[in-house]
Amino acid sequence: MLTNEDFDVFIYSFNQADQYLFRTGFSNLPRNIIIKRNIVNFVKGGGGYYGSCGGAAVAGGMQNKPTSFLERAMYKSQLGISGVVWYFDSVVPLLADLINRKPEAVDTQAYLVYSGWFVSNPHDMNYSGVCPEINISKDNAIFEDFIGSTRKIRWIGLPAFELPENPDREIKVLAKFPEEELSDNVTNQIHYWTFEGNLIDLIKGQFTEGEILWCKNLGPLMRSFLFSRDWVKTDIMVKTNLSDKIFMSAEIYPNENRLELLDAVDILI
Repeated sequence: MLTNEDFDVFIYSFNQADQYLFRTGFSNLPRNIIIKRNIVNFVKGGGGYYGSCGGAAVAGGMQNKPTSFLERAMYKSQLGISGVVWYFDSVVPLLADLINRKPEAVDTQAYLVYSGWFVSNPHDMNYSGVCPEINISKDNAIFEDFIGSTRKIRWIGLPAFELPENPDREIKVLAKFPEEELSDNVTNQIHYWTFEGNLIDLIKGQFTEGEILWCKNLGPLMRSFLFSRDWVKTDIMVKTNLSDKIFMSAEIYPNENRLELLDAVDILI
C-alpha cells in the first residue's frame, strides 16, 4: 500500500511501459482505479513523485483529443498531479498500416520502435533512442554543481512538455531540447518503416523463437511487431519539431504539505 507514512517518493521509471498503459490506461478496471487513486492521494498528502519517460508523461495532462488506441491509452493514464501539459500524436506501428494511416503517424515514437535493434544483445532495448546535448538550467538543486551548460541525456521519443497559461503552482524548467532540430544532426537521423506483410505474417511472428525482456508483458501485438519480417524502410525521415522545448521540469505541488525543495520532478527521456 502506497502511504505517506511508509514512503517519501513514488518512482515511475522508464521501464514500466506495461504499467502506465495497462495498469492505469484502462481506467475503468477496479484495480486501475485504486492504483491511480493511491498515487494521486500520495502526492496530495505531501509525497514526492519522480517520473521518467512515460512515467513523466502520465503525471501531467495530455491536451489533444485521442484518435488512436495508443493515444487513448495514454490519455486515460493521465494522473493529473503535474501542472505541465503535453501533446501526444502516435499510433502502434502495426495498426498504422492496418487502418491505412501513413507511416508518419507513429511520429516521434519512431525513436522507440525503430532504433536500437541491431545490437549484440537483442534481448534488451537499452540501446534505443538518441543522446542529444540537452541544455540544462543551473539555478536549481539538481544541476547547480554540474560542469558546463549541457548534458547528454537519453531520449526515446516522447514529445516535449509545455507550461500551462495560468499555472497553479511553481514550475521550474530544468532542461530544454537543443535549439537545433534533432534530425538535422546526422547521428540522430532515422526513417519511418512500413509493414508490407499480411495476417499470416503476423501469426508467424507469434511463433518465432526469441523474447524481448523490456516489453515481454505487452502481449501478442508486440510479438508480431518485433518478430514479423515484412518491414520496409521508407524514404521519410523522422522530424521531431522539439527545438528549444521543455525536456525536464520540476514543480511544487500546491498543497499544505509543501516541501522546502521539490515535491515533484518529471523527467522526459
